[in-house]
Amino acid sequence: MIKSKKVIASLVAFAAIASAQIAMATPGNISIRLDCPDIGSKGTEIVTNYGSVLTGPGIERVGTHASTFPIFSGVNPGGVPMDLVVGGYSNHSTAYNPGTGVVTCTYASSLGNPPFELTLQMQNAFNGIVTKSESDEINIKFTMGVKA
Repeated sequence: MIKSKKVIASLVAFAAIASAQIAMATPGNISIRLDCPDIGSKGTEIVTNYGSVLTGPGIERVGTHASTFPIFSGVNPGGVPMDLVVGGYSNHSTAYNPGTGVVTCTYASSLGNPPFELTLQMQNAFNGIVTKSESDEINIKFTMGVKA
């Protein structure tokens, strides 16, 4: 009987300590910066028109970790010339859908050619908050677990 009281007391103490630590814990945040592929003829992150599909590698930076080069892609809406530089295209805007985890890069032409979009389906990147959005870059903050 004495041993069981000690075990119960130990379990109660452990539960109290664990509960106090969890209650004091705050969510940790991680930031992701995505650069959309560029329109141009030089560099590595360039949009290419393959006819029915437009695609290109962007740049993804997670926190302070090294960059990766995810592929953005989209369906050609029709009327987009093969040479995007001659077509007058440039990065127009960026957007993020927190429900789907999709990042969208929108491109517009200064010569009146139809606009197009490239998208990237981020893995496990839902419910983020956009902290900065420019014509060619978007920063998204995610709450990840807890930080003690």
